Amino acid sequence: MNLRPPPMVNNLMELRKWCDDLYRFLQYPVFPGGAVFGSQTDYTKISNTGVLNKSGIWHAYGGFQNKTQVINVIGANQWAWITNAGNNLWTGLEADGISLTGDIMTITNAGDYFGSLSITFSGLTGKDFQIRLFNITTSTVQGYVIGASTTGANNFTNINLPLYIESAAGDTFRMEITCNTDGTDPILRSAVFYLAYLHD
Repeated sequence: MNLRPPPMVNNLMELRKWCDDLYRFLQYPVFPGGAVFGSQTDYTKISNTGVLNKSGIWHAYGGFQNKTQVINVIGANQWAWITNAGNNLWTGLEADGISLTGDIMTITNAGDYFGSLSITFSGLTGKDFQIRLFNITTSTVQGYVIGASTTGANNFTNINLPLYIESAAGDTFRMEITCNTDGTDPILRSAVFYLAYLHD
């Protein structure tokens, strides 16, 4: 329904009728041009305090921790998949519309997604590493690569990578790492990521 302006007359019946219309509009709003914002039951709901809450959004959250996983980097600037022998290094703790199987993430629904990744690793002193998100389906890098230098095999180095993905339905992704200095292997310690749908 379209919401008409509030009544300009001092009439209690007209005001009550407008309040009823307002309540129905808040349940099923329609904006100019007939665009439906979403029904209260399907997409949104409004709390008693007037806060607009999303009832669901495609997303994923997970990572790994307390690991000493060595990643075999075969040479300088050679990208290696961040996984283990069983392809079960990463754990998806929560997901809707995004799956994590065999250390590969699959996005079910097409759209743009955003999020972040924080990963901690160790390496020999003075080695330069970079990480990236790789689209397996299209063989392309998603967004930018971010790097850091390690300070010793027992020290922790952290990289934070903002994530932005333009995905077709069914695209698959994996995290990769490289050593720009030489073929030094990093030791993966922990990681956490969050990804959510933004728009079509």
